[in-house]
Amino acid sequence: MSEAPVPQQIPLPTFIKRSDNQFRWSLGITVAALLIQVAFFSAVAAYNLSLIDWGGDPAVVLASPETAIIFEQAIV
Repeated sequence: MSEAPVPQQIPLPTFIKRSDNQFRWSLGITVAALLIQVAFFSAVAAYNLSLIDWGGDPAVVLASPETAIIFEQAIV
């Protein structure tokens, strides 16, 4: 029976290699990268939501279009 393959070792930067807490460094870098992604996508979502005109009157938005618009669409 063949042995299980050895996982690849990802080379670490020298400042992490010399440290006694390689796991903490890797965990910290991973958490920091995830937090940066969360901040970026939250900012994009907030910006996109700010582009929506929330002040419109729902009754006006849901009202039927004027007859001139309906007539123009029928001609085209």
